[in-house]
Amino acid sequence: MKGDFTRSTFDHEKHYSSVRMQQGRVQLDSDWNEQIDIQRHLLKQRTEDVVGQCGAPIHDAGFALTVDEDGTLMIGRGHYHVEGILCENERECEFTEQDDSPDMELPTEPADYLFYLDVWQRHITAVDDDGIREVALGGPDTATRTKTVWQVKQLELDEALNENPCIQEFGAWNNLTSARNARLKADAPPEEPSEDPCIVPPGAGYRGLANHLYRVEIHKSGKTGDATFKWSRENGSIVRAIEKIDTITDTITIVNPGQDVLHAFAPYQWVEITDDLHELTEHPGTLVRLNEVSDGVTLTFDPATAIGDAINNTNFPEEHNPRVRRWDQSVSGEVETDTEWIALEHGLKVCFESGNEYQSGDYWLIPARAAEGTVEWPKDSSDEPLALPRFGIIHHHCPLAIFHYDDGAAGVWKRIKDCRNIFPPMTEMVTLSYVSGDGQEAMPGNELPAPLEVRVSIGECSIEGARVRFAITGGGGSLQHEVVMTDSGGLASCSWKLDEENQSQQAEATLLDVVLLDRDGNPVLDGDEEVHPSIRFNANQSLASHVAYDPEECTYLQESGAETVQAAIDELCNRKEEEPSIHIDKVLKAEVNEMLGNYAEIAVAELVEGLRIICDEKVDGDTVSGKPTCYVTLYMPFPFNSADREMWGDQVLGFQPLIMAADVSSDDEGVNWNLTDAISVWLQERLFKRLKDLKYGDRVLASLTLKGNFIWADKDPSLYLDGEAFGVEDGHTDSNLDLPSGNGRRGGDFEMWFWLRGETGTVGYIEYNVSKEKDLIVVNGLCEDGTKNWETQNGISGGRYYAKVGTRVAVNGNPKILSELILEQTADDRQTLATDETWDLGGGYSLVARQINLDDNKVWLELQRNGNELDNAAVESGRVYTRVAEHIAGETDVPMFVTYVDAIFRGTESNIVQLCYTWLISDDVETI
Repeated sequence: MKGDFTRSTFDHEKHYSSVRMQQGRVQLDSDWNEQIDIQRHLLKQRTEDVVGQCGAPIHDAGFALTVDEDGTLMIGRGHYHVEGILCENERECEFTEQDDSPDMELPTEPADYLFYLDVWQRHITAVDDDGIREVALGGPDTATRTKTVWQVKQLELDEALNENPCIQEFGAWNNLTSARNARLKADAPPEEPSEDPCIVPPGAGYRGLANHLYRVEIHKSGKTGDATFKWSRENGSIVRAIEKIDTITDTITIVNPGQDVLHAFAPYQWVEITDDLHELTEHPGTLVRLNEVSDGVTLTFDPATAIGDAINNTNFPEEHNPRVRRWDQSVSGEVETDTEWIALEHGLKVCFESGNEYQSGDYWLIPARAAEGTVEWPKDSSDEPLALPRFGIIHHHCPLAIFHYDDGAAGVWKRIKDCRNIFPPMTEMVTLSYVSGDGQEAMPGNELPAPLEVRVSIGECSIEGARVRFAITGGGGSLQHEVVMTDSGGLASCSWKLDEENQSQQAEATLLDVVLLDRDGNPVLDGDEEVHPSIRFNANQSLASHVAYDPEECTYLQESGAETVQAAIDELCNRKEEEPSIHIDKVLKAEVNEMLGNYAEIAVAELVEGLRIICDEKVDGDTVSGKPTCYVTLYMPFPFNSADREMWGDQVLGFQPLIMAADVSSDDEGVNWNLTDAISVWLQERLFKRLKDLKYGDRVLASLTLKGNFIWADKDPSLYLDGEAFGVEDGHTDSNLDLPSGNGRRGGDFEMWFWLRGETGTVGYIEYNVSKEKDLIVVNGLCEDGTKNWETQNGISGGRYYAKVGTRVAVNGNPKILSELILEQTADDRQTLATDETWDLGGGYSLVARQINLDDNKVWLELQRNGNELDNAAVESGRVYTRVAEHIAGETDVPMFVTYVDAIFRGTESNIVQLCYTWLISDDVETI
């Protein structure tokens, strides 16, 4: 608001409810204005809380958009509330003839359009409305006004409309209503002391001699750096009506010169020529510099300095109430926005936020006080000025209707949807509400346990004597009453007796004293009948045949196909006697032949030796070997690895199941379960060491599971495992289970739980075949330090060699240096290569048979890595080719690749070499 104010003090976050005058005190405009702002804020918030974001009273719902018989788009009279602001339209008008939207035009492109209200507050002075002046006092400039401006506008929609376009998301609407970041900082800091002792800097930050209310206003829209601004030390309040524009002499004649020299116009000042049209369409006026001022009323301007429309009677006609306003920037008419500090005057400076979007008319007010040498601007905890959002102009938007325009011969507007929200007066908001009685069940032909009950009220006040009609709308049965009068509590109730034939039945309670109204306040009709508020009730016969049953946990009922409680009961009543099955008698530790009890402990060394599940029938080995039907699950504490512990912390949060790899077979007594070599080594050497490092204890929970649906007898496939076993109190049985297993129904799973306990010991190694220095070697065992004499096929003993640890290899027998085993052929594996054929060994390594000579019975082999040659050799059939690395992690002469030339022979197209016992390790090792 460009008024002659001292400052604006209203802040809704202070929660002030009024301003109190005191006797004998100075009266300030800011106190009066803050009281008005408080009242306006409270009224706006109260209205918005009651009405909502937008709404129109049903008896005077305004701004209905219609098309008259001539095809003209009309705006209806009445009221509408937009974000708590009352908009009034006293008379119906054409869209193109709105009072506050001069020169408004309708689009001509065929499309869907969203019409909406744009509401904002416009500041009005005596220059804008001469009726504000009091002519009895000589027509002085007194108080100003604020006016609620409403403008009906439209947006073209790019999206296809859905069934309810009034609540549909539209990109154009979101862009219009989304929050815009437009911020400014202001400050007047004291100058830093100069190093020159002859210069004495001023002490205060603001050095003006008078109090001022500075206004910084955006002139040209754009982002920071592109947008421009203008400023005034008098809040832009020095404005005069223009009486005449003379383009020949480049002069403007104003109505009066001003109250004093400080509020008058002077040469070399920058002024802005504007009018009602520019302000209502939010377009900046024309900035121009004055060359001369005669008699205080004749202003001579320099047209060469004009920024904007040419200054003439065409661009600024008399009917648009032209006016001239003084601004106080001196260097140029408009100042570029910048993120660096921009000095205005007297130590006051401003800066703009990077990347912000500014629009013409955005403004900020900066009160400057000479007595303290400061400006009133909030600062943060480090005494830095805050970047405040724009003070105005704030626009409020609300959708009115969706229209489609067809550019046919005459151009036709068709309303798709009225988007206004209509509300009745609070005293007429009679409500029929549900109390109880819906969703009940009763036996066929019986009365529901509780009556149907509704309540009639206005707000929290009950209405006595209202007529409520109860009626059956679906099914059958009978009601106690048809029409019931509400009691003193506003309640109406009715008993309902169901019929014996229909499973689902419906009834309805209707409030006869109230008729539903449409948006225009007319009764809603269903045919010729008026529609009343109603509530529907549902009831069902209580029958087991209509209650669903899920047989997921019962194999027997799954097979029977029972889907209702009645069907399940009938099936169980007809159930046969106990079915023949396989039963589990006990579970034994294989090595010591001792019972493994439920929740008992077993040492790792004992589990490595395997488990035996003793059954009363021989199990078909094919149902357990290589099948996921018999397994032991290890429940690993979580988090376990470093990455998970970094995210989740170092406390146990839960457990992750790990089904351990095992070999399963069967014999006459039952099922044999044995761990694979790799998991055995991992359990003994790594798991409990890791648990100890993590301080997770020295035992892990495990479970043994046998899937009864998939395990059957060796000679009778219809005889399935009945593995259901029930736990008993500790010590009640040797196994803490009720064994033999079984509940009389085949196909039950067997489950038991036990604790796997770790124990300390030396690292175990596994024997395997390798070769060294052209002789095949068999490692027969290793000492604790990983070393062992190797033995050639011809029985000659030699030096140290490798020890295999899980999938890794102890380099030169050193268990503290482990290498990844990239390739290892079994005793039965063979690889054939033709001349120049390449064998991809893995890990980037490959072997090429360059030449195969049948006469000499030799092959020329070339070992490569990533396509580059590492080594080559001519190897005779029956001999070994070994590639030795000179150094790996401190170890020397480390054999890393071995292959045995098994045979050389002639093929159909090329000579062939056959290789076996090939073995390759990585030179990327892990040092423990």
